Amino acid sequence: MGGNANPLFHNPIFESMEHRITLKQKDIRQFGDDLRLIMQVNKS
Repeated sequence: MGGNANPLFHNPIFESMEHRITLKQKDIRQFGDDLRLIMQVNKS
């Protein structure tokens, strides 16, 4: 892949915390030592 590879998704750089994305928990489950978190972006 190297340095010229295309990113898997666009991840914007936030300059301050007022640009943060807030998330709402939809589901949390534990599988052995692992956790599965399903989150939804708040649109408010």
